[in-house]
Amino acid sequence: AGLPDKAKQFAPDEDTLRMAAAVQSVSATFALEQPNRLRAIDVTCRWEESGLPFDRHQGGIVFNAMDENNYLYWGLDGRLSAWALKRVVDGREENVLTSGAPVRMEETYRLRVAFKDDKTMQFIVNDRVEAEADIDFGPGRVGVRAGTSPVNFSDLYVSPPSAAKSF
Repeated sequence: AGLPDKAKQFAPDEDTLRMAAAVQSVSATFALEQPNRLRAIDVTCRWEESGLPFDRHQGGIVFNAMDENNYLYWGLDGRLSAWALKRVVDGREENVLTSGAPVRMEETYRLRVAFKDDKTMQFIVNDRVEAEADIDFGPGRVGVRAGTSPVNFSDLYVSPPSAAKSF
């Protein structure tokens, strides 16, 4: 099982492709030279009408990714019908926080994870702060994650741009 063509357009390195193909949920990740300088990660998501139940819809930002079994995720969780911050440790997923998600298919959503102050992050959807948590950008990779329903990602932006090693 390989990655969908949309994920390959970001041209991640070979290790990333192997990692993403192995779990089929982390679509692509990218190494950072200096994660402590990272200030925000943005991505645009659009879920396509697929006829699948809403609980199959997922999509969002992966950050602090050490491997396919250890990372943080901010995005839609259709099972919860909520925006969710999730921590994956040793392959086990736990919800850190959730916020109601009135998501409509065929509409575009701008997701953002942003540094607020020392050790506080904001989790934003379409310029609205959905939640805050005592989490910081740490070592690891950033990228996107999708579930089994169709989602289009575009405009992945890592700020400051100098923090990005490769796309």
